[in-house]
Order: sequence, then C-alpha cells, then structure tokens
Amino acid sequence: MKLVSSASSPLITSMRVIPVAGRDSMLLNLCGAHGPWFIRNLVLLESSDGRTGMGEVPGGEGILKALENAVPLVVGTEVARYQRTLNAIRASHGAHTGTMQHQVSSAAEAALLRQPHEINLRLDNVITAVEAALLDLLGQHLGVPVCELLGAGQQRERVPMLAYLFYVGDSARTDLGYAPPGGGDDWYGMRLRAAMDAEAIADLADAAAERYGFQDFKLKGGVMSAQDELQAIAAIKRRRPDARCTVDPNGAWSLAQAVEVGKEYGHLLAYAEDPCGPEQGYSGREIMAEFKRATNVRTATNMVATDWRQMG
Repeated sequence: MKLVSSASSPLITSMRVIPVAGRDSMLLNLCGAHGPWFIRNLVLLESSDGRTGMGEVPGGEGILKALENAVPLVVGTEVARYQRTLNAIRASHGAHTGTMQHQVSSAAEAALLRQPHEINLRLDNVITAVEAALLDLLGQHLGVPVCELLGAGQQRERVPMLAYLFYVGDSARTDLGYAPPGGGDDWYGMRLRAAMDAEAIADLADAAAERYGFQDFKLKGGVMSAQDELQAIAAIKRRRPDARCTVDPNGAWSLAQAVEVGKEYGHLLAYAEDPCGPEQGYSGREIMAEFKRATNVRTATNMVATDWRQMG
C-alpha cells in the first residue's frame, strides 16, 4: 500500500532582483560616517500557486550581480526542495570545490573586501536572499509562519525591539548628498539634525519612544570617547530609568578602557556589545571574556566569533 503522496510542492515561476536605496542622515560610526544612501537588494519569487515570497539583504553591485546570475538556478525548482536550490547556487560560486569567489565589480568594492568586518559581499548574503524568499513561500504553502520551519520552531508570540540610536554629524559640512536637516521636534525632524552630545542622544531616544513606542535603546559607539558614550547612556537613563540600554563601539575600546567604563557605568547597561576586540595576540573572545570577568557586565557580539579559535 502506498503511504507517501507523490504530490509536489509549488514550482518557482519567476525571480526578480530589485535594488533599492533610501536617503539618510549623516550617521556616524567607528569607520567615519554612513553614506548618504542606504542600499538593499530585494528578491521576489513567484510560485506556480500564485504566491510571492520575499528576501532582503545588503545592497551593492557584487551581491546584485550574483543574485541576477542565480536566476536560472532558481526558476523551475520546487519550493520544498529549497536546499537543492541553495546548494546549486553555492556550487556555482565554487563553494563545494574550495574555490569560492566573491563578485567584485569595482575598485571600491575590492577595497571593502579588505576591511576585516565587511560582510556586504559575502556569498552568505546571496544565499540568504534566496533562502528567505523560498522559506516564505514554503511557509505559505504549509500554512505556518516561517519561524515554525527553523530550528526547534516557534518559541514565543512576540519579542521586544530596541531603538538603534546614532550620533548624527552635521551634513552641512560636506557636499555629499545627505538628507537635509528637517524641522520639527518629532522623530522625522530630529533624526536629520546633528546630534553630537549626550543630551542630543537622549532627545533622539525620546523622539523614537514617542513615535514608535520603544522602551529600550542601543547606541552606536566608537565615535566619541568611551566616557562620553557612556554619559549618553546615562542621559537616557536619567529620563527613562526603566529603559534597558546598551552601547556598541564595534570593538573600538581597548580592554583597559572597556574595563574602566564598565566598572563605572556597568550598572546602566543591560549588556555591552563588542566593547573590545583582539588585543596583544589574544582573540576577541578571550578579551571579551576578560572584560566580563572584570566588570560583571553581560556581553554580546556580532564581530568577535569569526574564526574557530574564537568559538573554542
């Protein structure tokens, strides 16, 4: 007796890759300032049952061209056999033979690849864009949210989100095409004006809370001194004592600097994200562990665990 149905899942009938850009204010970070435009690549997949799935990843010509080249590998494939599709894309980039190469379309992108934490040209982003769209379609086909298809399945109904705050430079001091300063004291006006001190950062937190209801906040650090950045956190906490706050200097502080401010201001932090990094021959993981031991401040990272030694 036949126990398994031979019915197949829907087929991919089309794949569109759409680059998009949004104008932004002069957001500051460890490397200087974000560009005037933030760019993303969208992938829209249509299936034979009339549904559409979407994926979104960082922008850039390298990722865009790699996604466009993947279209023949995706169209005509079966949604439920998405791992086969992803493996075909990986193989097309040499991932199975050890000769994986990134698509580099300009000298500027080649320079980006030399930055140790640059992720915008990795094959991972190409795979992620297609995988997210395929999982979107599979979830729709099965009538379940995508989170049910991942790991151990859905764990909760909702999660709190934090507001991501930046120091904002004075865009009038450059001829680059940043969005001009806006009027008004709401979020849309304030996010375009210079914010270079503690009270200005606290004003941004207030505006974000009023507009979107955020209760927790993260400050992009690595711009001012460690003391100044923790003073900005202190300014937020004075106005919002119950807020959970964190700072992310992208490993800009030395261990000594991080421990100093961690001991003084650690009580204000829910956790510290990448307060320090590799130093004196020790990995970022080891240095972060020393910071936590010295300050008892919890840590988080999206920079440190980048090789097997750091994961050990």
